[in-house]
Amino acid sequence: MSTDALWRISTDGPLGLAVVLLFAALMAGFALFARRARKGTTPRPPAFRPIEAYSRLPRAIGEAVETGRRLHISLGSGSVGASDTASILAGLTIVEIVAQAASASDKPPVVTAGDGTASILAQDALRRVYTRQNLIERYDPNAGRLAGATPLSFAAGAMMTVPDETTAANLVTGSFGTEIALITEAGARAGITQIAGAGDPTAQALAYAGADHPLVGEELYVAGAYLRSFPAHVGSVRAQDAMRVLIVVAIVVLAIARALGLGTP
Repeated sequence: MSTDALWRISTDGPLGLAVVLLFAALMAGFALFARRARKGTTPRPPAFRPIEAYSRLPRAIGEAVETGRRLHISLGSGSVGASDTASILAGLTIVEIVAQAASASDKPPVVTAGDGTASILAQDALRRVYTRQNLIERYDPNAGRLAGATPLSFAAGAMMTVPDETTAANLVTGSFGTEIALITEAGARAGITQIAGAGDPTAQALAYAGADHPLVGEELYVAGAYLRSFPAHVGSVRAQDAMRVLIVVAIVVLAIARALGLGTP
């Protein structure tokens, strides 16, 4: 459930506000439970369903570190502050997770973006990781790059990054349009592992066709919960699942009530 969707519901009278407050309460409760489970003070909750892309990512990172090659992470051609913000932020979460796991390598991940703000955020994410790891001397500000200011010029720059940087894996996760097909094609020609996901439905279809391990639908937005079990991310995912169950139950109850003629004049 996106922020925009929650905002539209909250403006739809008291019922909408109640839904938003319920979601916030569920998210806080599940996050607290996840934090306690992480510390071992409460039993661990049931595991999430497996997502092949996230199961494959640690192996791709390990292969890159062992072979002395880089990982290429592409955030897409969308702009921060527009409707693409959520997809870009999801990609930045993956940037931070991958950079932390690959910090032992002499070659940091390369991040390409089609928006100046996104490229600066990518540089900041990489800097934070190397600062936390006390490896700031390995931080390369050129690892966060503005590949192009338009979708096609961005795709051209991202495509050239794959062979130029001896890339071990292509992580195409962020805000994309049809240009995602060009980037995944470059990875296919290089014969490297590819994980791809996007917020746009057309881009999702192209990613499914062109990537080894596609992220379908909302799978792009759960990297923090799957790869690092961040309590806030885990709480958000479990709260969304709980809200879906409640909505389905409400629909069934209302359908039965209408069929029985209850609540009708």
